[in-house]
Amino acid sequence: MGDVVEDYKKSLLPHVDKWAKNHASLGKQIDDLTKQIDELEKNKSRTPDQEKKLKDLKADLKAQGAKILLLTQNLNLDLLKVPPPAFDLKTPLPKQTVDNFNKVPAWLSTIVKNKGIPLGDNVVIAPDNISVDLKKMKIKSGGFKVIVKF
Repeated sequence: MGDVVEDYKKSLLPHVDKWAKNHASLGKQIDDLTKQIDELEKNKSRTPDQEKKLKDLKADLKAQGAKILLLTQNLNLDLLKVPPPAFDLKTPLPKQTVDNFNKVPAWLSTIVKNKGIPLGDNVVIAPDNISVDLKKMKIKSGGFKVIVKF
């Protein structure tokens, strides 16, 4: 058997890959909407039609942000469903194993950032408040934050 922590990491990766692949277009849509909004907001004397278009674009941006939030919450649930490594809790764990398991949240953050939805400069998705139960060697809880600039 390989390293249990590495095996656990490998079991998390397909969920992040699926999330990134299935929802990459949302990032492009948000980036396009943001650019259009920025262009309209540069003009301080907008026509009523431009004001309506700006309002509609902002509503679309908010809707896309809500979709990303939902997809990110689903990713969070999928990751929490992955069974943690099985350890014999009667035997003390090697310090190396505990140290490696403690690094999983930071590793996951890097993976999500690197494989995440290409959101341009206006949206950030990152793991947030990931908590690990060291006695059970299990991720207890966690979340993701989505920040949309508009």
